[in-house]
Amino acid sequence: MLIRPPRSRLDAVRLTAIGPVEVMAEVALTFNERAEHITERGQAGELNGMRLVANATLSAVERLSGERLHCRLAELNRVRAFGRELVMALVDVEIGGERAQLLGKCYVTVNLEEAAARAALDATNRYFEYALETQH
Repeated sequence: MLIRPPRSRLDAVRLTAIGPVEVMAEVALTFNERAEHITERGQAGELNGMRLVANATLSAVERLSGERLHCRLAELNRVRAFGRELVMALVDVEIGGERAQLLGKCYVTVNLEEAAARAALDATNRYFEYALETQH
């Protein structure tokens, strides 16, 4: 039987217009009964909203790691591959002085914002596990 390591769980993603040109992204993650709820505000627009959600997700990952893992969204794109729509996230991570650039992806099933959050999580999952195991 395949035993998967514990992973953070995406509980909620919401993008709300708060004015004619501004939106608020809200992301909630849970890991081992610990929850983080992050909000980010920024300019409206499809790609901007996706970036806000991805950045909020990465902020929640950092907090859930006890600030051991540091993440920065390098690039985010909506792409078409294999006959399906995906969101791909390129994330710069640092843990204990070690740096890496990680790629995450998620098929768009619900909406672009949720796919952006899941792509950011996909990029950071293994390093998140490593951050929890190390004491840098």
